[in-house]
Amino acid sequence: MCDFHSILGVAIVTLPATFRGNLAVSGSDKLDATALTEVGGNLTVYGSDKLAKLDALTKVGGNLAVSGSAKLDATALTEVGGYLTVYGSAKLEALRKVSGNLVVYGSAKLDALTEVGGNLAVSGSDKLDAPALTEVGGNLDVYGSAKLDALKKVSGYLNVYGSAKLEALKKVSGNLVVYGSAKLEALRKVSGNLVVSGGNLAVNGSAKLDAPELTEVGGYLVVYGSAKLEALRKVSGNIAVYGSAKLDAPALKSVDGRTGFAPRVRKN
Repeated sequence: MCDFHSILGVAIVTLPATFRGNLAVSGSDKLDATALTEVGGNLTVYGSDKLAKLDALTKVGGNLAVSGSAKLDATALTEVGGYLTVYGSAKLEALRKVSGNLVVYGSAKLDALTEVGGNLAVSGSDKLDAPALTEVGGNLDVYGSAKLDALKKVSGYLNVYGSAKLEALKKVSGNLVVYGSAKLEALRKVSGNLVVSGGNLAVNGSAKLDAPELTEVGGYLVVYGSAKLEALRKVSGNIAVYGSAKLDAPALKSVDGRTGFAPRVRKN
């Protein structure tokens, strides 16, 4: 089993179809990767802002990291067995599955991605477009901008600090916290807490949550900002609405915990 760093002394490196160890490449490296279809270990693309093209690559068994200003073009890649971390720019049009966590600090367009087994995080002002993604096996944190039109289920918690377009999302198994803006038109159930602004289920300050199909919150509901929950019928925990916050929940019938309403709340 060899490592790419041990063969860098060669003028032009020809990579085999299957590279069983860890592989680190840069767009400025002199290598022939036309036969490379699989990396058994981790793949790291680093350094140069020149494009690293791995046209035949279909599988990375370990982690895939695109660091710094690096650019990766791997349009045949379908599976990453570990984590996928994008700091630079990645063109991964055929990628269908990431078994571990997916973290985007740069820009990623993942048109074929349907499954993330671990956590998914979109940082800062960065963007993720994954129109076919249906499930996140862990937590979903959106600090930047995420367009996830087909996402139906988040098995962990959902934190929205930026803006999230999650029109198909039906269920959040953990807590839902909104610090930014979230329009969740299909959301029906939050098994944990709902906070609009920090906490278990919170809508914070200027935060806004519009979830017209949400019927049940399994934990407590806390609103610091504005929450429009027209179909909400049951909250299993406490409800707290602070200061000038607004909660529009005209269908709410059952609250198992305590209720504390500020003046600007509409409830039957």
